[in-house]
Amino acid sequence: MKKLHIHMFTEDLNKSREFYSTLFDETPTVVKDDYMKWELTEPALNFAVSMRGNAPGVDHLGIQVSDDTQLSTFSDNLSEYHSHSQPETTCCYAKSNKAWLVDPQGVNWEIFRALGSAEQFSDASQCCAPQQSACC
Repeated sequence: MKKLHIHMFTEDLNKSREFYSTLFDETPTVVKDDYMKWELTEPALNFAVSMRGNAPGVDHLGIQVSDDTQLSTFSDNLSEYHSHSQPETTCCYAKSNKAWLVDPQGVNWEIFRALGSAEQFSDASQCCAPQQSACC
């Protein structure tokens, strides 16, 4: 299973919660003081908003995969765009294995396999994304 991931930076989490809950007709599956996530099945989407990032709008895009083989395939097939890998990292209140790609336009793509939840937003010592992303 693959699921599209979009991470948005917002300056007003409450307004974003109201808007996206209405848009998706679902409440968020994860709610924190600085972060929310909707795990949608229709459409298959992992959509997150947080108060972390450089400017309001799309922070990064991604694809959530179900196993490490799929993760490796993305990195191998797009090796010229591979930025770096992050095994067993903590980011966005979750533990995951990640590979970061930068597309020809400079858009950050996070390819990841979720391993479980975490109590903290990120582990600063692991810095799980390019520095212009919300994850750092």
